[in-house]
Amino acid sequence: MSKRISYKDLTTALAFEGIEQCRRMLKGDGVANPYGIALKACVDLRDRAAPSAAIQQMEALANEFKPAETGGQRGRVALAPGMERRYTVQQVKAVDGGLSDVFIRLPVGTLNVAKKDEVEVTVQDDGSLLVRRV
Repeated sequence: MSKRISYKDLTTALAFEGIEQCRRMLKGDGVANPYGIALKACVDLRDRAAPSAAIQQMEALANEFKPAETGGQRGRVALAPGMERRYTVQQVKAVDGGLSDVFIRLPVGTLNVAKKDEVEVTVQDDGSLLVRRV
C-alpha cells in the first residue's frame, strides 16, 4: 500500500524542517509518484511567491526522483537492411463473428514512411514479399 504524502506535506516540511526531511519523506517505503508530488510542490511554492532558494531546492529534489527516459520505443527495434526476422501469423474475429484472413504485423519504419503514406507489397514467385515505399 502506498503512503499518502501530498505536496502540501512537502512544502510544510520544507518550511519547518528543511529539504532533508522532504527527501526522507519521499524516499519512504511505498510513496506513490514522488517525482509528481515534488513537481507539484514546486508549482505551489512558485504560486505562493516563496523564496527562490526554496524553489531551487525543491526542483533539485524533484530531479532526484525523475524517472529515466525510455525514448518511447515500444517492442523490438525496426529492421535494418539485410536483417531477417520471423513474425507470428495472426488471425482475429471478423465483424460477422467468423474468422478473418490470416495476416502479419509488419513494421515499416525502415522505409522512412509516416502514417497514411502508401507502401507497395509484391508477392514474389518464391512466396516472399517485397515491400516498397511508393
